[in-house]
Amino acid sequence: MKTAFATLAMLASIALGSPIETSGPIETAKPVLNARDDIIPADVGTAVNGALDAIPVTVKAVAPPATMTMSIINSAGVVLTTTHGYNSGAVPVVGNSAPGTIAVGATAVAAMQTGWAGNVAFNDARWPILGDVESLIEGSFVTWPGTVNENTGVISLDVSYVSGFSMPISCFCGSQTGKYLSGCDKNLWALNPCPDDQNNAAGSCRNPRRYQADVLSALPFFSACAGLAYTYPVDEGADSANECQEPGVITCVVYPSH
Repeated sequence: MKTAFATLAMLASIALGSPIETSGPIETAKPVLNARDDIIPADVGTAVNGALDAIPVTVKAVAPPATMTMSIINSAGVVLTTTHGYNSGAVPVVGNSAPGTIAVGATAVAAMQTGWAGNVAFNDARWPILGDVESLIEGSFVTWPGTVNENTGVISLDVSYVSGFSMPISCFCGSQTGKYLSGCDKNLWALNPCPDDQNNAAGSCRNPRRYQADVLSALPFFSACAGLAYTYPVDEGADSANECQEPGVITCVVYPSH
């Protein structure tokens, strides 16, 4: 699924009473997923066959819940800043779209209806999100006309470092102890230096592979996460489609960086 989330429906709420177990309080003071398509247009499709550039799922999917729920746990040890982008023609996010943060140890919860497709970018809140160089969660919850799933929303998800890397992220089905879906919890900053011409000194390492669709390998800085998160455009082992229809709940964890 690449840069995934396909045709956006609704980011229904940042809510208490999440069905997901959390290790910290749920922050409710601010929205954490924001409608900032002017900053992060999901249409850029950095991941080939990812959640935002998905191949139709032709295997009959189990009917999911009416809404897809995403829970994002901040295990990074620092306050996170987030922005949310969505595909052209998608239904905008419901509610306040001001810039958002996730407190240390907190969990943000959002719900999407069938037809939603978008991405969420993350950075250490000490730095701004520039919009095209951060770690992304990409996802979609869409039907596929003309297939056996023309009336069934299919959940697709990927973690993408194709644009760049800021924070390690992994996503699971159900709780964070559930089935692994996509992502890489390795702190790439600690494994390889980010070359000077890729380091923006604002918390992220730019990935030059973004526009190199014919390349079949990751650059050294990103290589430890190849096949787990998208590290180059056709790194398709990182895509998850039709793997979490039940319970229709995705839990993503943001890990320490820097």
